[in-house]
Amino acid sequence: MNFKKLIFIIYTLSLLNGQAISTPQTIKPLIELAPLDENSQVTFIGIEGKTQKGGAVDYKTAKLYSITKDNNLFEHKEKFNWSLDEQSASYFSGAKKGDITGEGVPEIVFFISNPATGTQIYSYTINPGFVFTKLHEPYQIRSNQKQP
Repeated sequence: MNFKKLIFIIYTLSLLNGQAISTPQTIKPLIELAPLDENSQVTFIGIEGKTQKGGAVDYKTAKLYSITKDNNLFEHKEKFNWSLDEQSASYFSGAKKGDITGEGVPEIVFFISNPATGTQIYSYTINPGFVFTKLHEPYQIRSNQKQP
């Protein structure tokens, strides 16, 4: 199996996970992580965005969140906060967690889509203490759409 097919499969599977939760802004959980502390019930990376005309959501920001045992949602911007340019057509379309290097350290692969240019793939290593370091340079899957 070549690398492009693997990325396509990971991308497709990532679309099946996650659903929006009820909050003031739309947050779509992407990846569940180990609890941040003993007070956290669940910790996850989620993407948030604004609802556009027609009901579509434009996901421009990825953050680390935790839900406490008292069912309170907290943002942890100091640990992970990644925003895309509000003026660009790019948006977060998914993510997948796994050990892609085989070293026993979890990694995250983010998919950022753009209708005009295609999909960019970013990979990060999750180090102890929720420290995220870039694993590879971004990989671009070009769109087959013709520009006017």
